[in-house]
Amino acid sequence: MEEPRLHWQPVAILVILALIWGGNMASIKIAARDMAPLFMAGVRSLVASIGLFIWMKIKGMEVFPSRAILAHGIVVGVLFGVEFGLIYEGLAFTLASRVYVLVYTAPFFAALGAHCFLEGDHLNSWKVSGLAIAFFGIVTLFSRKMGSLSTEYLPGDLMALVAGALWGMTTVYIKKFLSPRVLPLQI
Repeated sequence: MEEPRLHWQPVAILVILALIWGGNMASIKIAARDMAPLFMAGVRSLVASIGLFIWMKIKGMEVFPSRAILAHGIVVGVLFGVEFGLIYEGLAFTLASRVYVLVYTAPFFAALGAHCFLEGDHLNSWKVSGLAIAFFGIVTLFSRKMGSLSTEYLPGDLMALVAGALWGMTTVYIKKFLSPRVLPLQI
């Protein structure tokens, strides 16, 4: 039996996306030397929003199907905006690698939020054990020596951690109020 061949196009796309996403925080940190972080975040979001709006119009999709969806969209936009503001500002006070790790604590916060706010999505002993191990791993990773945490990067680290919490909150909010009612691009 012949094994299926892996086509080069999907591999190339994944490599390109990994390079773009992987270099994102470092690029922001470098660009912040010459440009205000919040201005960069605003320009990035504006360009992305305009591009998405144009694409949705070309495809004939409604941007905001109802006023209720618009209201939820505003809440999601505020959460997202504060999250990105914290990421961009936090990079001035810590290392890009630390921001990556701390922002990606979002699933931890999403799991806790889902337990509290989403029907049927509760933590069990396996999930709690996994979250505890992951959290301990992050604390260990950021310890210079076991038992003594560095405070050198604390302001930026806290901003990145709060950004991760906001991302988790946004995920829970979308799942609770929007996911059954709208297309992903409308969020």
